[in-house]
Amino acid sequence: MAGALTTYRQKEVGIGFLINRYPEFSAFKGARISLGYISGIERNTKWSYCENGVHKKYIEDLQTMFIGQTGYGKSTLLNSILGEDVFKTDDINSCTKELQNALFWLDDEKKTYLSLNDLPGIGESEVADAGYMKWYKGMLEKSSCIVYVLNADKRSHTPDFSVFKELFTGNRMQSRVIIALTCADKVGNNRGEGITSEQLEILNRKVDEVRRLFGDLPIIPCSGKTGWNVDKLVGVMVGMLKRDIIIPNQYSSDLSESINKISETMENLFRW
Repeated sequence: MAGALTTYRQKEVGIGFLINRYPEFSAFKGARISLGYISGIERNTKWSYCENGVHKKYIEDLQTMFIGQTGYGKSTLLNSILGEDVFKTDDINSCTKELQNALFWLDDEKKTYLSLNDLPGIGESEVADAGYMKWYKGMLEKSSCIVYVLNADKRSHTPDFSVFKELFTGNRMQSRVIIALTCADKVGNNRGEGITSEQLEILNRKVDEVRRLFGDLPIIPCSGKTGWNVDKLVGVMVGMLKRDIIIPNQYSSDLSESINKISETMENLFRW
């Protein structure tokens, strides 16, 4: 049996924080989640927003989940995306599973959020994984984007694929997955700041290897430690998340069109 899971809100700011780092997030300002439908599957996207364990309100949450084995650098990668140390990078005891997240409100009323979530590490023990697998699946089903983190410096990813098959069933679930090959700076013999041409060759082979195992998914080699290629990962995340929002201009034009149609109908009704 899995014990209690605690969620720690490590950061809560407006979407402007992300826009300042990545202009691609501008489309999310004032956006809404598409009618509770996530990538073609109807889901409840509402969450209870609590402070000190007390329910305050319900919010709509556009979720991105980061999941992978302990020690693969999920938290370091998230901190690199944010440009500051928000997520704890020390190993978390499997007996006291913790989920860390950062919330970014999209509207001034703070009713709709985009969240980045660091799921507790898998692979610590078979007993712990089995106990929490159902909980993991429930969280992932509510997510619009899932970043499955692999260690590029690891020789075999067969154990990672076994967990992947158990977590993600069906094409709809897998269509929301991005594979992040972290620790790209550690492959080969280089331990410097940049990525060498030799390392790029190794990483290209690694991407091909992972694709043969996991299938045709977006695979982004990157380094949370150095920040290499993190912007590319974010760009793919943004593209995936955009599928599940209605941007302000879009629903404003839809509203205007509806009003115009109603006006035309009323004119026709009263036309002699």
